[in-house]
Amino acid sequence: MKTVLILGPVFIQDLVPTKTNFMQLKGMGGTPIVNQVLSFLDLGYKVKVITLTPELNKGQKVIYEYDNLTLFISHVGKGHGIKKFCFNEIRTILSFVKTFQFDFVISNFTVEYSLATLFIKKKKCFVIHDNPFNILKLEKYHPYWLIRFIISNFIYIFGNNFIVVTEYVNSSILKILRKKTTEIDNPLSKKYFMDNKNNFSENNKIVIISVLNWSELKNVKNGLLAFSLIRKEFENTFYKLIGRGLGQGEEASNWAKKNGLDFAVNFIGLIPNENVYKELLTADILLHPSLEEASSMIISEALALKIPIIAGNKSGGVPSQLAWGKAGLLVDVSNPTAIYNAFKSVYLNEKDSKIMIEFGFNKAKQTCSPSNFVAQVLEFIA
Repeated sequence: MKTVLILGPVFIQDLVPTKTNFMQLKGMGGTPIVNQVLSFLDLGYKVKVITLTPELNKGQKVIYEYDNLTLFISHVGKGHGIKKFCFNEIRTILSFVKTFQFDFVISNFTVEYSLATLFIKKKKCFVIHDNPFNILKLEKYHPYWLIRFIISNFIYIFGNNFIVVTEYVNSSILKILRKKTTEIDNPLSKKYFMDNKNNFSENNKIVIISVLNWSELKNVKNGLLAFSLIRKEFENTFYKLIGRGLGQGEEASNWAKKNGLDFAVNFIGLIPNENVYKELLTADILLHPSLEEASSMIISEALALKIPIIAGNKSGGVPSQLAWGKAGLLVDVSNPTAIYNAFKSVYLNEKDSKIMIEFGFNKAKQTCSPSNFVAQVLEFIA
C-alpha cells in the first residue's frame, strides 16, 4: 500500500471523527485539501497530512492517527510566518517529515508548505490555488501580499511539477521558465453527486446562500445590499451567510445591523464542511459575490448539487469555471442592482435555469470526480 504525504491548510474537523477531543481544533480551512485526502483514502492509500494552525502554541505538536490517516498538526505564526520568511514553519514541517516513510508529496500553496517541500527529496508536485500577482494588485500592493508574491516566484523558480487548478492561476513565470505544468480541477466528495436539487423549494421559501469569508475581495457587502433589493420585491426570500467573519456578532452582521441590512439574514459563520454540505441541500440559489477567485470549491459543490449560481463576470477564474455563462449566471457583482436582476432572471425563468444547472452538473461530474483527480496526479508525477 503506497503512502502519500499531503501538505496544506485544512479544516481539521472535517478529517477527525466528532467523538474526539480534536474537534476543539478548527485549522485554517482548505476544503480542496480535505477532498484531496479523502480521494486518496477512498482508493486505499495511506495518507499523511501536515497542517498548521494558530490555535496551538509555538513549539506545540499534535499527532492524530485513524485507520489509514495520520494528521501532524503544529503552530503557524501570524500571517503564515511571512515576516520571518516562514523559517519556523519550515523547520516544524521538516521535523515531522523525518519521522515517517512516504512515496510522494502533494504540496498545496500557501507558501510555508511549498517552501518546506523544496527541501523534501521525494517525488513531489505543487498545487497552485490562486494567482499571487492578481491578488497583489487587488490588495493595492500591501507589503504582506508583496512578500507572498516574491516567495511564490522563488518557489516557481526552484520547484517543478506544478498543478494549476485552473488556467487562470498559471503564472507567466512558469511559462517563461518552461516548468512542467498541468491543469487538474479540485476534487469533490462523492456524496455531492448523489444528492442534488432539481426544483426551487416547494414551500415557496427561497433560500439564497453565500459561502465565503469577510474581506473586501469577497465582497460580502454588495451581497447584502443586493439581498435587500431582492427582499423588497420577493418577501419569501432568505439569505444565509457562511464563513469566517460571517457569524452572529462578527464583522458581517455588525456591518449589516449598522446599515439596516440584517433583516431575513441568517449569519451562520464558520462551520465544518459537513455542515456546509447540509446547508447547501436547503439552498435554492448560490450567490457568490467574490471579486477574485481561482477555482471556487463552493461553486463546484453547487454545480454538483444542481443549485443555480450567480457569480462575477470578472472574478478571476469564475467565468471559466461556469463555462462562460453556460453553467451559471455571470454578472457585475460590484453592482447590487445587477445581482438583483440576475436573481429575478434565475427565479422567474426556471426552464432556462434547469438547462444551465444540468450543463453545470455534467461539467462537475466530468472534471471533479475523486478518482479522476487521483489518476491525473499519479500520471503527472510518474
